[in-house]
Parts: sequence; structure tokens; C-alpha cells
Amino acid sequence: MAIKQAVVLESTGATAEYHVVTQVMIDTLSKTTSATIMSYVSADTHTSGKQPIQGATTIYMQGVPDANEGAISFAEKLLIVSKPADGDQTAEVLPYGANRYMLAGGTIVE
Repeated sequence: MAIKQAVVLESTGATAEYHVVTQVMIDTLSKTTSATIMSYVSADTHTSGKQPIQGATTIYMQGVPDANEGAISFAEKLLIVSKPADGDQTAEVLPYGANRYMLAGGTIVE
């Protein structure tokens, strides 16, 4: 599975449209999930074995999966959630400065 969403990457200025979750870490104490993603120009560049546009990006999110839910599918669902209208500052306060909502509005694809 992957996420389809056109995003201009800050470090390169290139547009990536296909994002693959490569690692998920769950912290049950703080109830946070982090997802490491690799971003590609397109699905074709990923499936043909090309390199991602930039290094891995780790995004931190509030919440953990239920006991019977897969970690990657849970993270993918959180990653595409739209930024709340109330001005949620999560992107500014979580570690490492990765924009929590960079994939908001994306679509989960095969």
C-alpha cells in the first residue's frame, strides 16, 4: 500500500506523488505513532526500483492502533487525515519539524 498525494518536498523542491510507509513505531506510553515514509515521483518510479526523491521523512502523530489493527494501515489512515480547522499546532510542536499534515487529503492506493 502507499499514499498518492502531490507534495512539493522542502529539501529538494521536487514534486513527489507516491509515498510509501517503510517503518512504523508505536509508543504506547505517550500514545504516539511515528511513520517513516519514502517519497517517489510516481508509482512507476517506485515499482521500477528507482530511488526516492529524498531521504526518509518521519512524521509523528497522536494515537496508537487498536490491538487487532495493523500498524502500517493505521499509520496510513492517520497520515491522510485533514488538518483540523481549529488551527491544530501539532506540526509545529512535535519533534524534528516534519509537517504532520503533509499528506493530508491523500488517497491510499495499492
